[in-house]
Amino acid sequence: MTPIQITLTVIVVLLVVVLTTYFVKSESQKKRQRRLSVIAGREVFSKKQKTDTKNKRRSDLAKKLKGSEQAEKKRKKNIIVQRLQHAGFSQQDVSKFWMLSLISCAIGTTAFYFMGVSKLVLILMAITFFLGVPRFVLK
Repeated sequence: MTPIQITLTVIVVLLVVVLTTYFVKSESQKKRQRRLSVIAGREVFSKKQKTDTKNKRRSDLAKKLKGSEQAEKKRKKNIIVQRLQHAGFSQQDVSKFWMLSLISCAIGTTAFYFMGVSKLVLILMAITFFLGVPRFVLK
């Protein structure tokens, strides 16, 4: 490395260390000031009352979002079953679907293995043949 590169690297490292130290000290200073204001009894409680309504709104919104996420998970869970039924398979054929996915994975991965691709590509193709190809067929 050239002296300029070394100098710039040292400057960048020092800058990162200084900024990290500054932010850590400022956070500890804020915590210290808050503790002192609590001990002195200054306006901590009035600020808390103002933020209580905001916190209540946030918690209500979080509950609504959590409920919608659960409904979304439930809906996503049944997508494959619905696709299979739409394709003409019965409820019992879900296990057959996953077995065919596994067979598809084995055949596809073996074919790419004999082509001599790298291990990373082989792993990615196995995932694609196990999850992607059967779902593509259902669409």
